[in-house]
Amino acid sequence: MGLSLMVGISNSTFAQYTVWNNPGITNSFTYAAGWNEGVVTNTVPNGIEAYLFNGGITVSAGESFTPSQLIMGWDAGQASTYTQSGGNASTSGQTRVGQAGTNVFTMIGGTYSCSDLMVGWPGMFSNGEGANGTLNQTGGNFETRAVAYIGLLTGGTGSLNVSGGTNTTARMIVGWNAGGNGTINLSGGNKVVRETSFVGFDGGTGTLNISGGTYTATGTAGLFLPGENFGSFRIADFGNNSGTVNLSGTGVVNAANYTAVGGWGNGTLNITGGTWNQLSEEILVGDVADPNWTGRGEVNQSGGTVNATEIVLQKGTYNLNGTGVVNASSYTFVGDRGNGTLNISGGVFNAGTNQLGSFRIADSGEATAVGTMSLSGSGVVNAPSYTSVGGLGTGTLNISGGTWNSPDDIVLGDRPPEVTDWTGTGVVNQTGGAVNARAVFLQAGTYNLKGGVLAVAAVGDTKLEAVGVFNFDGGTLQATGNHDDFLMADTVEIKSGGAIIDTQTNNVTIAKGLSGAGGLTKKGAGILTLAGANTYSGATKVEAGTLRIQAVNFTADTTATTLTVAFAAAPADGQLAIFPGALNGNPTVSFTGLAAGQTGVFSPLSGKVTFTTTSTGVSFSSWSGGQTLTPDLLGKYAIGGASGPSASSVRPVLTSTGGGVTLSALVRTNSDAGSFAVIGEYSTNLASWSPLTNNPAGTPSANTNGVPEGFQRKDFTVPSGAPKMFLRLKSSL
Repeated sequence: MGLSLMVGISNSTFAQYTVWNNPGITNSFTYAAGWNEGVVTNTVPNGIEAYLFNGGITVSAGESFTPSQLIMGWDAGQASTYTQSGGNASTSGQTRVGQAGTNVFTMIGGTYSCSDLMVGWPGMFSNGEGANGTLNQTGGNFETRAVAYIGLLTGGTGSLNVSGGTNTTARMIVGWNAGGNGTINLSGGNKVVRETSFVGFDGGTGTLNISGGTYTATGTAGLFLPGENFGSFRIADFGNNSGTVNLSGTGVVNAANYTAVGGWGNGTLNITGGTWNQLSEEILVGDVADPNWTGRGEVNQSGGTVNATEIVLQKGTYNLNGTGVVNASSYTFVGDRGNGTLNISGGVFNAGTNQLGSFRIADSGEATAVGTMSLSGSGVVNAPSYTSVGGLGTGTLNISGGTWNSPDDIVLGDRPPEVTDWTGTGVVNQTGGAVNARAVFLQAGTYNLKGGVLAVAAVGDTKLEAVGVFNFDGGTLQATGNHDDFLMADTVEIKSGGAIIDTQTNNVTIAKGLSGAGGLTKKGAGILTLAGANTYSGATKVEAGTLRIQAVNFTADTTATTLTVAFAAAPADGQLAIFPGALNGNPTVSFTGLAAGQTGVFSPLSGKVTFTTTSTGVSFSSWSGGQTLTPDLLGKYAIGGASGPSASSVRPVLTSTGGGVTLSALVRTNSDAGSFAVIGEYSTNLASWSPLTNNPAGTPSANTNGVPEGFQRKDFTVPSGAPKMFLRLKSSL
């Protein structure tokens, strides 16, 4: 072969080079006879290019190895090794581990420095068999001053394994160009990248496994060209490629600039253990910097801890489960400028306190944004600031399990003040789990409560120009405090699954009328007042506390065992609906404010009362307070309208007309005694008396002024003329 054919892929002019080609033999690089091919032979290659074709060299403590560049492997089938246990080694140019064949670089101790590092880069003489390069570091310090490439071009397979020592590079590329396949395994020690770590680059496939040690990615901008800022990590986000980062065990990642997971290509970040510290900027999942990019990003976390300032899901998915913990100190955007998804089925997500909210689900970026967040299983969300679901875009929050804790609000269909062009909507579908929040605000959104518990101080509707809907279909709405307008929405519907409202020990009022085909169950020791025009057709049930129906003319208080209805004015006879449908149970019923003689019969099956009025009397005993019957008391009971034995009465009035004499008196009509009677009698001698011949019971007067309830003014008349007659009124009991 001719080494001149290397022109174009080497920085060397090949004026000075030597080759180690000793199959099966390993010796110190200082063994001059081992350098037995090339332009210069039998010479230690310090200051010139060194090629390892077969066999191996070693660098030990106290030794200094300084070739201009080191190339391991040239033709297919070659195998070479480099082992450094101490000393100092450096190349002014490149170090290539595996340009053809199978080549292994082992760093145990000492220091090594090169301009560029290529591990697994098939050269033109690999004959299609590719190139395999491996760099193993268990100690010492290895520095790449410019770019380290692991796995390049078609057939290039490279591995960097660090279990100890410190490995430093300016820029890291794992899996470069179409067909390149690179892997980094960090299990101990330190890996430091001063600029960007590209995992999967320009068509390549890259994998970064961190199970121990510390990976520090400073992400220094402008390190190679002014104005360049590629962040700390770009995982399959430079070219249409595939990249995966796996963090596990005790591994630690410190990223000082942003991390992009997928977007241009398909990127994945898997976290089963360890700690990812995003020290500044965001973790960006599914980068949409260019609308033509077709890739997606995915983060799967089942363990470990992620500490980040911001998490932005543009065109990607974040899955949190198991024992994973996320601490996002500022905000989390779900569906920012793209279609983002956040699934929490386990672990704990501690959201941030930013003024933009803890979570913005399709409420940032662009109006076309779609965001979906799901909480299920044993997942826990702690959101110290508010959460907006939709508004600028279309957002959905699904809760089927887990626990949501927030001292702030959940806003559906965000409509900020003075913003008039937002058309997005928000939907919450809760089928299980527990939501603990300060309040839910329905602006342009719908809350479907189908299961679980929603515990809030109130559900509000704060935008008159937007439509807010609250649907009960199972689940429990729980009050966390007293409130005089607990549930406000443009529409409140109880669907077939029914509504459960738990006041706990609080007193709350719902002024909005409740409609729908379902029923209502009241729980909690407090009072729930329904003050609207309710039309729901399902049954009503009171398990605890009091359900108060506040109507125009009555207030009905229902407990599990009693129903008390108080009327402001006596109701008309006939049926009156207390509840819009049936009442489950058979309570003891009492009424106040009914008319004299009026009674009501309540039917739990219909939720209605039927009122009827019958004539009832007042007994002498009740009127007199149990006093003994005497002629004087009987007379006062029967005539004059006195309300009791000590009350004043109206004396009868005697008038004379041309045709006779009339005695007008107030006569009791509501005595309970069937023998009670008041009649007019006449006498000519005061010794014997006879009933009036003309209507002795008296004639009802047209004058009703001053007639008390239970009495009637009656006229008793005798004709005038001879013989002289006397007139009296006689009461009997």
